[in-house]
Amino acid sequence: MGAKNSVQRKPYLVDHCRLVTTDLDEARESVGRMWERHRSVMRRGRSYGLRWHQAELIDTSLSYGCTPSSIHIECGPVSDSFRITLHESGRLYHRIDGCDAVSSPTRAVVHAPGQELKMETEPFALLLLTFNGAFVRNCLDHRFERTPSIDAWPREFPLTGPAGAALRALCRWMACELDRPGAEFLSSDRAKMSLERTLLSLFLDCMDERLTVEPQKADNLDAARVRRIEEWIDAHFEEPIGIEDLARRAGVSVRSVQTAFRRLRGCTPMQMVLRRRLEAAREMLRRATPQTTVTHVAVECGFFNFGRFSCRYRDMFGEAPSQTLARATIGNG
Repeated sequence: MGAKNSVQRKPYLVDHCRLVTTDLDEARESVGRMWERHRSVMRRGRSYGLRWHQAELIDTSLSYGCTPSSIHIECGPVSDSFRITLHESGRLYHRIDGCDAVSSPTRAVVHAPGQELKMETEPFALLLLTFNGAFVRNCLDHRFERTPSIDAWPREFPLTGPAGAALRALCRWMACELDRPGAEFLSSDRAKMSLERTLLSLFLDCMDERLTVEPQKADNLDAARVRRIEEWIDAHFEEPIGIEDLARRAGVSVRSVQTAFRRLRGCTPMQMVLRRRLEAAREMLRRATPQTTVTHVAVECGFFNFGRFSCRYRDMFGEAPSQTLARATIGNG
């Protein structure tokens, strides 16, 4: 990766600053309050610095941290949370329950509940995505026939594949939005929950590619069962929906739902959810009153990224949602 792409020009989450210090004792105390038992010492040099920003949603938090120092850190056991490193620059050398892993701009490392950690840092800047443990386990229970033990979890995964790259891109977008005055999704718990489900689904996709679990039972869904799933989507499209929700409603595995939709509908289940949401948004815009806004319609139909909503809407219907709204307002006025 070239220098231009490996250097973060400015901090993320500047409106969510938790700590900026050059005092190692202050950092130990503050980080220990935010996380679990924590001990850190300088590996070399005498100059210390740490910047830590952190924003909370509902079952998820996003942090930005950077340091110019080389530090030895010991902490654990990890609290009931899953943490994923998303480096902008630098490296972290992790020892997780006695096993080594390295996080970098091309590779994420995962910390899971109960693990004991040792870390050797070089100067770095990173985003840290944290999920509540129960939030993850609830989805895992529906994705796999049997939830894999923590020992079976991969400790790292590439950020260069489709799911890893999408996860990092969405976290960067989220970090920028959290600093934008008047960010629309912050005013809606529904939008926050949709964002969290999307982040979690991408994380589990990264894990799914590398987890060693027992094969899921084969269950070929017929057209009638797929229609029932679509009817459930129609009734709940405005809610946060993950592939695990569809599998639970059908009483089958995630892979069974994915296979059935590709075979019978020529798309993935989540592409079908997106299509239904866009169709519902178009109908709402066509029936608009003078008080209707594009942002309100997007939130009501389960979208959290309003720029992406507009792009997807234009791709599907050949016009911007604002154009549909303007025409409807004139016609219904």
